[in-house]
Amino acid sequence: MKGRTAGIVSVVAIVAIIASGFVPYVVALKVVATPYGTTETTSIPYEGVQTLTQQSITTVLSPAYSINSYTINCSNYVWDSASLISGENVQVTFSASDTVDAYLMSSQQYSSYNGGTTSNYETALTGQSSGTLGFNVAVSDTYYLVIYNPHTGLFCLGGEKVAIYSARGVASFPTTVSYQVTTTETLYSVSTYTTTLTSTSTKTCTVGWLQAAIQSC
Repeated sequence: MKGRTAGIVSVVAIVAIIASGFVPYVVALKVVATPYGTTETTSIPYEGVQTLTQQSITTVLSPAYSINSYTINCSNYVWDSASLISGENVQVTFSASDTVDAYLMSSQQYSSYNGGTTSNYETALTGQSSGTLGFNVAVSDTYYLVIYNPHTGLFCLGGEKVAIYSARGVASFPTTVSYQVTTTETLYSVSTYTTTLTSTSTKTCTVGWLQAAIQSC
């Protein structure tokens, strides 16, 4: 009779607890996994050949005047012509057995020249047996190198003749030259890719023990 009485008391106690409205609670954990994407960039070095186009300024020389081994009688002159373009720089070097007058003239200046000493010229070097004269061409034209023998005498029988050993002129012009330079250097290949990762979160829930079997948080 004792054992039966104890069982009845336990059941009564549980019923009494439920009847009183007291329900035990339990704590539950809920784990949530959320996928997301992340983008990464990778640079891979490699040896590459690169060709670049560069420019430089150079000077182009071209012959302009040439008078060699020529003898000028007294009060006479010798000449040579050249077609020159704007921007060129002209230089003439001469040597002679005696002093002479050397002129560089435009076509208009030369057309009015009849020999002798003149002040109508682009540039000049007078009373010299050798030297260099030159100028920068402002206007494209035909320009004349004139070498005049200023010595005079009776029938030129004395030492009035002058031998021109050499008279040479060059025209220079700056120009831009393009050229290619090939170099080997380290280059980089860039690649981008997306990786899917998972974010995990844990949630704590408190539920009644009667609902725990059928309800999650």
